[in-house]
Amino acid sequence: MLNQGVRFFFFLVFFGWIASFTLWSNSSNPPKGYHGESQNCSSCHIGNLNTGNGSISLSGLPTAYTPGQTYDLALTVLGTNSRGYGFQLIPKANGSTSGSLEAVSSGMAIESGAAEHQGTSITGSWNFQWTAPATDEGTVTFYASGLATGGTSGNDGDYVYTLSQNISAN
Repeated sequence: MLNQGVRFFFFLVFFGWIASFTLWSNSSNPPKGYHGESQNCSSCHIGNLNTGNGSISLSGLPTAYTPGQTYDLALTVLGTNSRGYGFQLIPKANGSTSGSLEAVSSGMAIESGAAEHQGTSITGSWNFQWTAPATDEGTVTFYASGLATGGTSGNDGDYVYTLSQNISAN
């Protein structure tokens, strides 16, 4: 029978193994729902939210959308001293995903209606398409959370940037 100290040691080793797997497993893609509407990358990454000299931007959105039309969009995350970049973005109207997204760039995917990084990007730029909803859903809000990783090997010292952009129907 193992004494209490040895059991505690094995518990710590096992817990550390599980925790390290969890922390490092998101470099391939973010967990669902961290697009910036209610949760963002700072939920897992220790760092500064919307500070520093970096940014996140979404280009290609029209001033107003035409139902059923497809738009070419680009999301860019900038930051200095970054080891890599990641993001998650979702378009929502009336509390639900609005329209549909299609990945254009490599290194990204569409999961549960959200565009997100797949693996760490060294450029911080992704291209994708958004097809507006088939009917007028009113204002569509694009929520995005972007990550510029810090100089350390963990999730400390990272910079997280969020945005929300609204567009209405024509």
